[in-house]
Amino acid sequence: MKPKHNFLILLAVLLISACAPPPGSGPGSETVPPDQKLFTRAEKAFRLKNYQKAMALYNRYLSEFPDGTDAPEALMREAAIYRIGGDDETARKVYQYLLNRYPESSPAPDAMTEILKTLYREEAYEDLIRRADGFLKQPGGNAPASEIHALLGDTYMKKGSPVNAVWFYARAGDAPAVTDKLKSAIRQLDTPGLVSLMERIQSPTARGCLMYQLGVKAVDEGRNEDGLRTLTRFTELFPDHEYGGQARQLIRELEVYYESVKTRHTIGCLLPLSGAYETYGKKVLQGIELAMEQANAGDGVRLVVKDTGSSPTQAVMAVESLAQSDVSAIIGPIITAEQAASGAQGFGIPIITLTQKNNITAIGDYVFRNFLTPQMQVRALVAYATENLGAMNFAILYPDEKYGQTFTDLFRQEVTVRGGNVTASEAYHVSQTDFTAPIRRLTRQGRFEALFIPDGPRKTGLIIPQLAYHEVRNIHLLGTNLWHSPKLIKMARRYAQGAIMPDIFSPESRSQAVADFLRSFQESFGTPPGFMEALAYDTTRMLLEAFHTAGVRHRSDIRDALMQIRNFQGVTGNTSFDGTGEAEKSLYLLRIEGNRFVEQIRP
Repeated sequence: MKPKHNFLILLAVLLISACAPPPGSGPGSETVPPDQKLFTRAEKAFRLKNYQKAMALYNRYLSEFPDGTDAPEALMREAAIYRIGGDDETARKVYQYLLNRYPESSPAPDAMTEILKTLYREEAYEDLIRRADGFLKQPGGNAPASEIHALLGDTYMKKGSPVNAVWFYARAGDAPAVTDKLKSAIRQLDTPGLVSLMERIQSPTARGCLMYQLGVKAVDEGRNEDGLRTLTRFTELFPDHEYGGQARQLIRELEVYYESVKTRHTIGCLLPLSGAYETYGKKVLQGIELAMEQANAGDGVRLVVKDTGSSPTQAVMAVESLAQSDVSAIIGPIITAEQAASGAQGFGIPIITLTQKNNITAIGDYVFRNFLTPQMQVRALVAYATENLGAMNFAILYPDEKYGQTFTDLFRQEVTVRGGNVTASEAYHVSQTDFTAPIRRLTRQGRFEALFIPDGPRKTGLIIPQLAYHEVRNIHLLGTNLWHSPKLIKMARRYAQGAIMPDIFSPESRSQAVADFLRSFQESFGTPPGFMEALAYDTTRMLLEAFHTAGVRHRSDIRDALMQIRNFQGVTGNTSFDGTGEAEKSLYLLRIEGNRFVEQIRP
């Protein structure tokens, strides 16, 4: 009789025998119980590899003693015989029958493991994953978790997913065979996979191996500073790890490298050199190049420029490329700053962004900003109006769109902080050219000494003459840096006289540094610079100053040196970085006098 037929007959006999009364023991019973005697005979045949005889005896045992003590073990032996004969499918059915009939028996956990092994041998990986998940979740908690996790690790390696394999190996315990597989899988991970698992895995064994591999990977990819930082941290957290000796040797080699060849720094630049913002990217690059030229930085500092276009994805890829080039710090970007800053923070690269993006420096301690922000403008403007002009009652006439609303909200807050009052406020539509109605509504709301109009020169050039027409006179006119344009003077003419605005750069400044910058830029590029070029120029000079600070070798040293910059005297005003990486700048306050913008005494 074939084994498969034996199994079918066995199932039928077990179902019938389950209802029969168990065999009793009478006066003539033997000293050794008959069920034990029969099971012993079956075991002897199994050990002698007489599998046909063993199968017959196990079948007889199960038919005569279906509730016998050794019934689960008899089923395990029958399944083993099928497995030895290469019939994994029938073996799996026997293991499953055991789980259904004797779920609390001691062989039940082994039956679960064996079911999964049969699926693994058949390369039925999806079925294995599904069944393993069911075993682990079933009530009672008798599933052999370590063995199942190890099998899942093997399965995911077969499926070409080392990330998932490491996750399960890390949960399979510290048996030497499993640890060897864990290490092998970790060596196949890329950097994102290593970082992802470091954030999720708690196993000390796995975390140590992951951190070591992360450091080695960084060095292999040319990111020596990342590698040095990670390996140093590894030796601190895992001083007795088996990889500790190798890590310390690699650290010594990196230290020698930095002592001998790391005399140069590399500045990475993320700029839109193509697409809609190409013009601004080229302006910034000119400012950077002029600063490098004047500092004679060519022998000690290298420049690597990456085009971000207008794509966040392109910006992220550019950061990864700069990290592989082992840059010391990054300048930029102008747009897509959030994605680039997150990438730089992840690599531990100081990045000085040129953006107004809200909360950009909150991304992390390697993220800085040197740019003109609405908050910066409003603080300077209100401080000047209250302290120098004596104004305490203000009105706001603003366009009903994001720019106008942002500045209006900030202006209100700053006036309140300074102890003043916003006595009137009125919005107008962005397409409006006749401002009679909003001006009349504004004047009916209350008295004011100063009027804030957060709009560009074209619209403001229409509004200011209409204020005079409606008898709104003898007040201080306040605006944003957009007012710093000859277009406003040309449109508003005599009505714009005395108007005040802040800006981060002023070619009209009395500063000798500004005059020298204007002359040098004109000689180098044949055009006058604007505020973007000036900001890039100052940003580069601050970074070069950080490079030359005593004791600076690593990116973390550069970050710390930038944080310590105080009252850096640049063409965009004096600059310091606060504890969050935000630039604190003393802006220019400009007043329209005739056809010129005249620098005022700063608050």
